[in-house]
Amino acid sequence: MLRYPNGLPQLAGDLFLTDGGIETTLIFHEGLELPDFAAFHLLKDPIGEAALRKYFRTYAEIAKRFNTGLILESATWRASADWGTKLSYSREALADANRKAIHLLEAIRKEYESGQAKVVISGCVGPRGDGYIPTQTMSEEEAEAFLPALIPLAAKLLPLAAKALPIASKILPKVAPQLTRGVSQVVRTLRSNPTTKPLVRAVPTIVRRTAANIAQQAAKGQPVTSRTAAQTLARQTARVLSNPRQCVHAYQRSKAMDKRYHRGALAATRR
Repeated sequence: MLRYPNGLPQLAGDLFLTDGGIETTLIFHEGLELPDFAAFHLLKDPIGEAALRKYFRTYAEIAKRFNTGLILESATWRASADWGTKLSYSREALADANRKAIHLLEAIRKEYESGQAKVVISGCVGPRGDGYIPTQTMSEEEAEAFLPALIPLAAKLLPLAAKALPIASKILPKVAPQLTRGVSQVVRTLRSNPTTKPLVRAVPTIVRRTAANIAQQAAKGQPVTSRTAAQTLARQTARVLSNPRQCVHAYQRSKAMDKRYHRGALAATRR
């Protein structure tokens, strides 16, 4: 369930501290080896976990001392498919590393957050290749195909799926490839026509509803296969896109989230 469903607290204008320079700190101050700058690699053993915990707690103590909010960025800059393959991580091991990175920050948040000093967890998504060579970019089609691991996580953001998570967390990764192909097809179809292109903003709503529905099916003991997952995606797509009110709501929600983000980012640059 979302900790802050009504808006990120750092956008309200209060002072927030962020961590920074994690790889530099771990390499040059702690003397640790990070292959390909992959800080998430430390999650493989207790010593590495302790080093990450020490790093994040340092910032948490500063925020506590000065009674400020705190934004903690997960150690997942390199925890994506291409880098994971290079570091000999299987898809399952990579997903587990991402989960561990967030769980570590959740534990620190539980330890340090108070009513006045909020702690926000930011999931870091790094570049597919070298972040300092922006010419190495993906096409829209490649980007769509690069995100299959994100679809199972959608269920964790939904209150409706909370009771189903123990089961859904096992089911959703198995049907994620089929869902990814289906979502990519929806996006391509909508984007191909100037009239329907604005409806691409409704896709996040479709994905959330699909993940919630699949999680509910799993909780009820109903069989969930790639075929039934695709059928669920098709039903949710039809329901959202065929209902003008839902389309408008999804579009407005997407626009509002964009506006809220950019307004907060602009305010931050002016302070």
